[in-house]
Amino acid sequence: MAAAFSEQHKRRYVNLIERGRMPRNAAEDIGFTWSTIQSHLRSDPEFRQACEEASQRVDEHVEETLLDMALEGNLGAISKWLGARNPQKYGDVRQVQVTGAGGGPIQIATDSTDGLRQMLTSPDSRTQMLQLVREIPAVVIDVESTEVDRG
Repeated sequence: MAAAFSEQHKRRYVNLIERGRMPRNAAEDIGFTWSTIQSHLRSDPEFRQACEEASQRVDEHVEETLLDMALEGNLGAISKWLGARNPQKYGDVRQVQVTGAGGGPIQIATDSTDGLRQMLTSPDSRTQMLQLVREIPAVVIDVESTEVDRG
């Protein structure tokens, strides 16, 4: 019979997180599955809060170490620290944002649903589109039933 997930297990788990252990590995370390931990995180707000605070504490420790390294003149640490603190001024200049006309979404036109399906399933065009956008808003227009004034 499996052991119940007790308050002692919760304390051990939180302690491991505070020491920098990754959540799934911490779950295994105390003998439980990640799904068990997730279930308790959803149902126990105090446990969830303790885990969030533990994670924040370890992040703060790493940030302090990074700052110490930056103050000692480590250029990589300086770049990381400044980029995180003020990304507009010191961020990675290699970041590229691709937009459509007037800064709006990129629009892709095709004459049919089959054409869109073909564009999405073709390895070349699909990869290119997925690199550019995460979500493609689509409007399907039935061209055959649309009346056009050729006047």
